[in-house]
Amino acid sequence: MRLECGHCSYTWDYKGNHNFWATCPQCRYKVRIIQKPMIKSEENWEPNVEETNDKRVVDVVWKLLQKYSNDKKSITQILAEIQETYGWLPQEMILEVSKQLEVPYGQVYQIAIFLRGENRSEALKSSVN
Repeated sequence: MRLECGHCSYTWDYKGNHNFWATCPQCRYKVRIIQKPMIKSEENWEPNVEETNDKRVVDVVWKLLQKYSNDKKSITQILAEIQETYGWLPQEMILEVSKQLEVPYGQVYQIAIFLRGENRSEALKSSVN
């Protein structure tokens, strides 16, 4: 992976094993490692299967992302549809939505917890009536 230091403009081939930060060999400045983003406008956009063991999870999430045009603002709708389909929100699905949309897992998880609570409150309302 090719990195460029923002401090001294030195460019080098990074071969380390860190995922987020590298140290510039010339000035010792901390350089952020930016992974190639998956942009929805790319014609050959493919899901990120590398870190997921279950290809079925990737396929389900990928189809939903295509349906919602890979829009980060649609996280709630995507998770709601997963919950409606499966009756619950599998952690693997939450993690995959986070990876594919490049949104922090904590943020997606908070939305998932909100949806779980909302679903319980609807179930309680229907059982009272």
